[in-house]
Amino acid sequence: MKKPLLLALLCLLPFSSLLADASAPAQPGAATATAKAADKPALVKKAKQAKKAKALKAVEKTYTCPMHPDVISHHPGRCPKCGMDLVEKK
Repeated sequence: MKKPLLLALLCLLPFSSLLADASAPAQPGAATATAKAADKPALVKKAKQAKKAKALKAVEKTYTCPMHPDVISHHPGRCPKCGMDLVEKK
């Protein structure tokens, strides 16, 4: 009983490389398309983070006192040390 099974396996052994090639993508770009599809969520996440950072930069202006550069604020107002108006830092 073991001999026919062994013979069958020996006969199929040379064709095992053909079976392995059958599982490979048929088109040369198919593997890269699958890889790109897997990277898409990461790219979308990175784009959202960049957009958020850009929006925060646009909104987050810095204001400082002309007489006291150590006084920094994210909104306009008056300097707590001298009472001068804070100016936008460029």
